[in-house]
Amino acid sequence: MVDQTDKPRRGGARKGAGRKAADGASGLIPHSIAMTPDDKAWCLAVGAARVRAIIQAAREAEPAPTHETE
Repeated sequence: MVDQTDKPRRGGARKGAGRKAADGASGLIPHSIAMTPDDKAWCLAVGAARVRAIIQAAREAEPAPTHETE
């Protein structure tokens, strides 16, 4: 039997790995949200770049409210 400690360590997460955004966006982080099946179908149809553009336009038009802490 081969000792597992002698195997070279390969694979795993590394910088620069993975699929790149089609629109060249960088610094992206994955995030999950709940949506209806119709909303999911629409997002898949228009593409991630367009969904990001819509979110960015909404943020510029109406900034998120600030939460005051006491």
